[in-house]
Amino acid sequence: STASYECGGHGACDVSGKCVCYDSEAQGRFEGEACEKCQQFYYGDGCNQRCAFGTERSSGRACVCKKHFGAPDCS
Repeated sequence: STASYECGGHGACDVSGKCVCYDSEAQGRFEGEACEKCQQFYYGDGCNQRCAFGTERSSGRACVCKKHFGAPDCS
Protein backbone atom coordinates (compact mmCIF):
# COMPACT_ATOMS: atom_id res chain seq x y z
CA SER A 1 0.00 0.00 0.00
CA THR A 2 1.05 3.62 -0.37
CA ALA A 3 1.12 4.18 3.39
CA SER A 4 3.47 1.23 3.87
CA TYR A 5 5.75 2.52 1.09
CA GLU A 6 5.83 6.04 2.55
CA CYS A 7 7.03 4.64 5.88
CA GLY A 8 9.73 2.57 4.21
CA GLY A 9 7.71 -0.61 4.65
CA HIS A 10 8.56 -0.45 8.36
CA GLY A 11 5.47 1.27 9.75
CA ALA A 12 2.13 2.81 8.87
CA CYS A 13 0.77 6.34 8.52
CA ASP A 14 -1.56 7.60 11.24
CA VAL A 15 -4.56 9.85 10.49
CA SER A 16 -2.34 12.95 10.35
CA GLY A 17 -0.01 11.30 7.81
CA LYS A 18 2.82 10.80 10.30
CA CYS A 19 4.62 7.44 10.28
CA VAL A 20 4.13 5.19 13.27
CA CYS A 21 7.10 2.84 13.11
CA TYR A 22 7.14 -0.84 13.97
CA ASP A 23 8.33 -1.59 17.50
CA SER A 24 8.25 -5.35 18.05
CA GLU A 25 10.53 -8.36 17.88
CA ALA A 26 8.51 -9.78 14.98
CA GLN A 27 8.41 -6.64 12.79
CA GLY A 28 11.60 -4.93 13.95
CA ARG A 29 12.32 -1.81 15.98
CA PHE A 30 12.39 1.18 13.65
CA GLU A 31 12.41 4.96 14.10
CA GLY A 32 12.82 8.11 12.07
CA GLU A 33 10.48 10.32 10.10
CA ALA A 34 10.06 7.60 7.46
CA CYS A 35 10.96 4.63 9.71
CA GLU A 36 14.31 4.52 7.91
CA LYS A 37 16.60 3.59 10.79
CA CYS A 38 16.82 1.22 13.72
CA GLN A 39 15.96 2.26 17.25
CA GLN A 40 18.92 2.86 19.53
CA PHE A 41 20.87 -0.38 20.21
CA TYR A 42 19.19 -2.40 17.43
CA TYR A 43 20.80 -3.32 14.11
CA GLY A 44 20.47 -5.38 10.95
CA ASP A 45 18.28 -5.15 7.87
CA GLY A 46 15.21 -5.93 9.94
CA CYS A 47 16.28 -3.88 13.00
CA ASN A 48 15.48 -6.93 15.10
CA GLN A 49 18.93 -7.79 16.43
CA ARG A 50 20.06 -6.18 19.68
CA CYS A 51 23.55 -4.72 20.00
CA ALA A 52 25.62 -6.26 22.82
CA PHE A 53 27.08 -4.65 25.95
CA GLY A 54 30.12 -3.30 24.07
CA THR A 55 28.00 -0.86 22.10
CA GLU A 56 28.59 2.86 22.41
CA ARG A 57 25.57 3.71 20.23
CA SER A 58 23.83 2.55 17.09
CA SER A 59 23.84 4.40 13.80
CA GLY A 60 21.41 3.72 10.98
CA ARG A 61 21.26 -0.07 10.97
CA ALA A 62 24.61 -0.83 12.61
CA CYS A 63 26.11 -0.97 16.10
CA VAL A 64 28.95 1.45 16.84
CA CYS A 65 31.26 -0.39 19.20
CA LYS A 66 33.27 0.89 22.13
CA LYS A 67 37.03 0.47 21.80
CA HIS A 68 38.13 -3.19 21.92
CA PHE A 69 34.71 -4.59 20.97
CA GLY A 70 33.95 -6.11 17.57
CA ALA A 71 31.25 -5.87 14.94
CA PRO A 72 28.56 -6.70 14.09
CA ASP A 73 26.98 -6.71 17.58
CA CYS A 74 29.86 -5.31 19.74
CA SER A 75 30.22 -8.42 21.87
